[in-house]
Amino acid sequence: MDTKPLALVICGGTINEVPDATTGKLGMAKKAEDFLNFVPEIGEMGDFDTLVFENIDSSQSDPMVWTRLAIFLKDILKKYSGIVVTHGTDTMAESATAISLVFAKKLRIPIVFTGAQLPMVDHLTDGKRNLIGAFIVAKKAALEGVTEVMIYFDHQVFRANRTWKKSEKDFNTFSSGSFPLLAYVNASPAWKNNSEHWNKAVFHPASIRNVGDAQGEFGLQFGEGVFVTDLYPGTPPEFLTAGIKSGCCKGLILKAMGAGNIPYLNPRYDLRPVIKMAVSMSIPVLITLKFPDGMASSSAIYEAGQVALDAGAIPTGDMVHEAAYVKLLYAMGLGFRSPNEAKILMHTPMAGEITV
Repeated sequence: MDTKPLALVICGGTINEVPDATTGKLGMAKKAEDFLNFVPEIGEMGDFDTLVFENIDSSQSDPMVWTRLAIFLKDILKKYSGIVVTHGTDTMAESATAISLVFAKKLRIPIVFTGAQLPMVDHLTDGKRNLIGAFIVAKKAALEGVTEVMIYFDHQVFRANRTWKKSEKDFNTFSSGSFPLLAYVNASPAWKNNSEHWNKAVFHPASIRNVGDAQGEFGLQFGEGVFVTDLYPGTPPEFLTAGIKSGCCKGLILKAMGAGNIPYLNPRYDLRPVIKMAVSMSIPVLITLKFPDGMASSSAIYEAGQVALDAGAIPTGDMVHEAAYVKLLYAMGLGFRSPNEAKILMHTPMAGEITV
């Protein structure tokens, strides 16, 4: 049994908002105890240390923040049996996915992200139960050797890199669609007496953790300059062309129609030349879907999807859009010399984010 304490890492978000002593307006707690005082039960969770990373609204997160968070967590991994991260919901899926990719090869403890739709001061807050639940999950995972990066929200335990935010108002905020939950926390005695609550059939195998750079070191850097656009009837190709030619675009993600389809019949809106131009400039072009639970396959169902692949676009399989975006940035950080190398990296499972 690991006797090390847990760590609570504060990254801001609604869960960390408290009223200002003077104005009464909500703002980020200046000290961890300012919001932990609303959850006295947390003292019953056993030994834990509280560490403040960056107290920000998650809409202000970016790849540089992910790198700083990865370095912060890397420095404490060996000190704790598990880590709970409080984070805003807007970009929790992206941040947690980033951490799952960085630590995929060497993670030996559970990392559980959680947050809230309503601040602790609200009578209807979900923050209290989410924080307590995240601690319970982290403790159980540590005891049973579960070393995933997870999101815990509204009694559900998700694999972080299969998750997206589905609602701004529901307490059931996140989803992983048809990808199974890692666990569900309920009133069952299983949460006290045994490990049957873990859906171990969907845990990614240990061999996946060995995928990465030849030196076996943590890749802590993320790239930048990925342009994302939804495709709609009449999307002007020149908008995309201008971005590609700007010198700032290092990657392009097209949220395609249907099962990965792009406009091509009308020359005015044909996107094949855009894809070919990007590829010729060593800019990888990914095809993701507008809706979760789809499959941007390497064998397109429709001609409108196949023409995108023939032009050089990279299908993202069953990766959710958030994971595909973060993974492309991570692939940039690892370094690739051509869109084909980017394709290999994108199609290589790192932390269970894609099915092959």
